[in-house]
Amino acid sequence: MSRGNEEVAHLSRRSFIVAGASATGALVFGIPFGVARSAGEGNQLGFFVEIRPSGDVIIGSNQPEIGQGVRTALPMLVAEELDVAWERVSVKSMPLGLVRTADGFTWKYGGQGVGGSTGLTNNWDFMREVGARARFQLIRAAAEQLEVEPTECRTEPGVVICEAANARLPYGALITRAAALAPLDEPVPLKASRDYRIIGSQQNAVDLESIVTGAVQFGIDTYQPEMRYAAIMRSPVLNGTVKAVDDAAARAVDGVLDVFPIEGPSPGEPYQILASGVAVVATSTWAAFRGRDALTVEWEPGPNATDSSAAFWQECSDKLSNETGQVVVDDGDFDAAMASAVQQFMRRYEVPFANHAPLEPQNCYADVRADRCHIIAPTQTPSGASRSAAWATGLERDQIHVDFTRVGGGFGRRLTNDYVAEAALISKKIGAPVKLTWSREDDV
Repeated sequence: MSRGNEEVAHLSRRSFIVAGASATGALVFGIPFGVARSAGEGNQLGFFVEIRPSGDVIIGSNQPEIGQGVRTALPMLVAEELDVAWERVSVKSMPLGLVRTADGFTWKYGGQGVGGSTGLTNNWDFMREVGARARFQLIRAAAEQLEVEPTECRTEPGVVICEAANARLPYGALITRAAALAPLDEPVPLKASRDYRIIGSQQNAVDLESIVTGAVQFGIDTYQPEMRYAAIMRSPVLNGTVKAVDDAAARAVDGVLDVFPIEGPSPGEPYQILASGVAVVATSTWAAFRGRDALTVEWEPGPNATDSSAAFWQECSDKLSNETGQVVVDDGDFDAAMASAVQQFMRRYEVPFANHAPLEPQNCYADVRADRCHIIAPTQTPSGASRSAAWATGLERDQIHVDFTRVGGGFGRRLTNDYVAEAALISKKIGAPVKLTWSREDDV
């Protein structure tokens, strides 16, 4: 949509931004569900922007950070439209936000998940709309206080200005009034690109210092009180199963607490975990790895025992390359064009199977209780982690809380949450919180 030279935000009625006052006196903007009107204890107001009385601003980061910079870039979009000084902004990570409605589950903080290098483009409009609505709420509050029309007010970083009233009102002074205003269910103006101050400017990553000093927390750094540690010996063959296990030596390893099988999917079935295996639970990751190394497992190789790269390439050469492929674009008469071509060139390109090889091996913390589950994982798709945990535990998705950490490399590997399902299965089995860690060899 457009209004003159301005773009216009158009969040739907079900997702417009509303404001509430927090217990600390800050102004919080978020997405409403139910009848929430404040950001106090037990509220339902989806946090996105918090403006402190001092004028400092906290902006929520709702997307996984896998190294592409969205933890900085997306809050920059909000800050641009909110019209605040970037140096006054700090960024706070948000968990997965799912809310049950009459139509099923929906997003509390907008869609959460990154892949295909679309983390910024997919959120370009939404995050600017968040900032624009928050800014307009402050303009409305200032106009009401000054007894003027909102159109007579404008903003500069951190202040609402009204020349007609000769007034400059800091955002921090408008908190109470802005929180009391009912939200508008209509589009609000977005900045024209020529007016950008923050978008397009060079900024340091918000967590640069913590990365350089080693203070940043990845999933593999998760530590929670009373948690156990786990590793899994998985079938070396796709669709292989456990035939027999001798776990005496593993149980004799100092620190090993339990050993039990993990059942993988049947051939051809959709998978939640990739392979059958044997889990070892211990008092440390080192003990879990040592216990796993001490296992003696006899495998039933299953239907894929003879698979090999050579066989795959042969199938491609003999069969697949001679069949009609999937038609993605059908424009013009290809056969006629080829037949009339002066020269024809045929080339075959082969790309080998390759491991994504993220620097941080797969890992997940899971704490499964009778009525709830807590997941902490480095994942590209927190909603997928929720689904995997629900499958493993039998719990409803609104009983599962997912915190996602900074990810030590994604590259598409962490679009699949099999390691989340594994951790949840183990935690449910032992009745205690557990951190599952893959080795580098497991991943490759």
